[in-house]
Amino acid sequence: MSQTHGTEGIVKVDTNTLGEVVSFDIDRSSDLIKTNTPTLGTPDPWATHSAGEKSWSGTLTCVFDFADTAQLALDINATVALELYPLGETTGDIKLSGDAIVNSAPISNSLGDTVQATFSFQGTGALTEAAVS
Repeated sequence: MSQTHGTEGIVKVDTNTLGEVVSFDIDRSSDLIKTNTPTLGTPDPWATHSAGEKSWSGTLTCVFDFADTAQLALDINATVALELYPLGETTGDIKLSGDAIVNSAPISNSLGDTVQATFSFQGTGALTEAAVS
């Protein structure tokens, strides 16, 4: 199994590359719909489910830079086009892309560390997975 160092990740916001990314996380999920209704007297009932709507959300953390065009686009309530490259941008690597709404943008300052901004977002529509071409 091949492994890639975390320093290879790249994030683009509305086609602008986000500088000094520290980390990003994507959570893809699906609602589950219960498809059976046990009745009285049913011996040892087991629930059955079907897959429902899919959704995605995530967070990204970077070194705070007020001059970074991509960072400035990540304003609360802004809808942005995100491109996330977990393994880098080499041909054949994975690219995740989709539109998302920024719903949180705290800035943190910690003694002995850089000032960082963490952006939380909720996907709106599909998250597409494709190979970098």
